[in-house]
Parts: sequence; structure tokens; C-alpha cells
Amino acid sequence: MKPQEDNLFKESSMSFGDHLEELRRCLFKCVAGVVVCFIIGLFFGASVMNIIQQPLTRSLVRYLDKQNRVKVDRMIDQGYPKEIAQKAFDSGLLVETIYINKDELKELASGELGMVEPAAPATGEKAAEEKTKVEQNATPQMQSVPDENPVQAQPVKTSWQYLVDFWNYINGDLPKVETQKESSQYEKNRDENFVKVYVWKPKNDSERAKTRALSAQEPFMIYIKASMLLGVILACPWVLYQLWMFVASGLYPHERKYVYIYFPMSLGLFIGGVLLAFFWVFDPVLGFLMLFNEWMNIEPDLRINEWLGFFLMLPIGFGLSFQLPLVMLFLERIGIVSIDWYKRNWRIAVLLIGVLSVLLTPADPTSMMLMFIPLTFLFVFGIWLCKFMPRPKSPYDDDDDEDDESEEDESEEEDESEEEESEVEDESEEDESDDNKGTEEEQGKSAEEQGKSEEEQGKSEEEQGKSEEEQGD
Repeated sequence: MKPQEDNLFKESSMSFGDHLEELRRCLFKCVAGVVVCFIIGLFFGASVMNIIQQPLTRSLVRYLDKQNRVKVDRMIDQGYPKEIAQKAFDSGLLVETIYINKDELKELASGELGMVEPAAPATGEKAAEEKTKVEQNATPQMQSVPDENPVQAQPVKTSWQYLVDFWNYINGDLPKVETQKESSQYEKNRDENFVKVYVWKPKNDSERAKTRALSAQEPFMIYIKASMLLGVILACPWVLYQLWMFVASGLYPHERKYVYIYFPMSLGLFIGGVLLAFFWVFDPVLGFLMLFNEWMNIEPDLRINEWLGFFLMLPIGFGLSFQLPLVMLFLERIGIVSIDWYKRNWRIAVLLIGVLSVLLTPADPTSMMLMFIPLTFLFVFGIWLCKFMPRPKSPYDDDDDEDDESEEDESEEEDESEEEESEVEDESEEDESDDNKGTEEEQGKSAEEQGKSEEEQGKSEEEQGKSEEEQGD
């Protein structure tokens, strides 16, 4: 292995105290940047708040358009000129119904439609004379008419009586109220004394298309929050740069390359998720929620403070969930999972994506589906990224390759020497076996010769024995 010429620890060699000092400087610079950007955001807080309210305002205007369409159709059915009503509706005007007293309308018409400057209020004896004059010239409709059915004062109920009424209500024993008869009598009196007039107003100026504040300090706090949000967005590049300078001092050069590659990808995916939520998710989600107002006949009266929390939660959830491909790439690079594992367990991955969509979105199916569908495609993109993304190399890769090559050469040489030794041993073993075979044959031959000599000796002994027997005889 060749010695490393460059010292990889040269730029990252810092003591514990130096790291703490560097961290203190980094945090001070980050806070100072956020404060400066917050002061800049104070000059544009109102503009930021107008941008934040745009999705909500569009949703309220669409809600009012639907109600206005129903009113205009009802007016046309009652005989109102269709061309005028349709032209007013297409011009973005909302219709409202008001009732004017007939006698007051006649007086306005006789006085050139009310284009008369109001006189100064009378005082003293002149005011008394005018009052008596008005009473003498009053029309029958303007005079007070005694009510045929005066409303009697209702006695105050006790708590026990309220409980009894509630029990009777549950059992259906309450007396029936003739609301229909009273309503028809009210409409009859209204038509006799009043004239129905339709008034058209611009829908953008309608009070129903605006958000509400329920406390005196709420608009100020919303302005501060909007300015802080703009300040944080403006300070993000400065804060990320300072954090990177602190982290980079503890990284090796080859580890910094990972940050240069993956951080821009992470930032791009986060911004893409935020923009998707702002331009394509808010309108469908608010439209779905407004359907329940129409269904249950509940007039929306939205608070800006609650809307600000909803506005921040949804885009941040989309931005975080769009980091899915990088998380998949990280798990594959460190060896926890493989590409084949992603492909085999895609059903489990789809289930987990659905759970993630539920956790990161409000409690409505529209936002959940609008997050679930992009994440499914991002899962496929993550598999493609793991397959085709090149693996970064460390500075030790070249030395490791040379070491591997030298080790392979040494192993090959050892294998060759071992093969030669084994061949020599085989040859020596064969020679020894041949020698052993030769010695064994010689030993066999000598043993046979000894056997033959022993047989000859035995024969000679037998002959000697026979000769001794013959001599004895």
C-alpha cells in the first residue's frame, strides 16, 4: 500500500474547545441574519399576508358564486329580465335582496328620486310644529295600527320546566307550532307594505368574502407572524451557509462531495413540494371543505389566525414528504435495503405512503390523495435513482485498488508455487512408490529364494535321515 501524500485530517483537525467556539460564532451569525431579515420583512408584512390569503379568498368567492347562481336562477324564474341578470352575473356582481317601504319610495320619487340635500334639523318650537304636521299628514300605512293578536309576555321558566319541556320534546308531546301560518301572514304583510328591490354589489368587495379577526390584537399578531415568515425565508440561504461552514470543518474532503451532490437535490424536492401545495392543492382542498358548508347550510366565517396555521402546515408536510427518493437512496447506499427489496415489497411501500399521507395532511381525503399520488411516482423515481446514480469514490479507492491488485498478484504467485510444490511432491511420491514396489519385489524374490533354500535344506536333511536309518539297519 502506498503512503497517502495528502493529509486528509489537515483541514478537520480541531480541538473540542475550537468546535464550541466555532459553534458559538455560527449561531450568533445565524440569529443576526434572521433578525436583519425580520426587520426587512416588517416593510412587506401586509403584502405577504395578502399572498397568504389568496387561496382562501378564491375559495370564498367560488362559494359565493355558487350561491349567487342559485339566486339569479330564482330571480329569472320569478320574472326578472334574464339578459340583465346574466350580464350582471358575468360581470362578477353579487345580488342582494332589500325591501323598501312603498310610501317612502313614493316620497323619494316625488323629490326627484331623493336627490335633495338634507335640511338642518329643527329645534325648539319649530321641531314641535313639524312633528304635529307629520302626524296629521301621515298615511294609514305609516300610522301605528293596533295589533289584532298582541304578543303576551311569556313567564320566566325555571330549570325544572326546561327539563320537562326537553322530556316532552323527546317523546313528541310538545304542542305543534303553526309556523307556516305565521310565515304566510308575515309575507302577506311584507308584500302589502314593502317593495322588493335587487341590489348588485362587486363580489370582491363583499364582506362575506373576507376573513375575520375575533380580537383586537389578532391582526397585529398576524402581521408579526407574516413578517417573521418572510424573514425566515429570506434568511434561509445565509443560515444554511453558516451551518454548512460549521459542519464542513468536521468532514473529510470526500464526504463534502456527498453534500455538494445531495443537498441541491433535497432543496429542489422541498421547494417543489411547497409550490405544488400552494398552486395545486389548496384550491381543491378548500373547495371540498366548502361543500359541507353548502350541504349543511352553514355560512363560513373564517378566522385568519386559524388559516395561517393551516397554510403553514400543508406546504411543509408536502416539502418533507418529497424527500422520499433521497431517503430511499440513503438506505440503499448504507446497505440496509437493496433495489430488489424495493421492487419485491412495493405493496408495503404503497401502504406506508398512504399512512404518511394521512399523518402529514389535514383530516380530509382530498389533500391525502393529492399527496399520495405524487409520492407513489416519487417511489418509482427513488428506485431509478438507486439504480443509475453513480457511487461517489473516496480518495482511498485508488490505493485500495492497487493493494487489491498486488494482493491478487501475490495470491496468484502463491497458487503457482503451491501447484509446483504439489507437482514435485506428486513426482517424488510416485518415485518412492516405484522404489517401494521394486524393493518389495526384490524382497519377495529373496523370500522365495530363501524358501527354496530352506526346502533344499529340508530335502537334504531328509536324505541324511534316510541314510542314517539305512546305516543303522
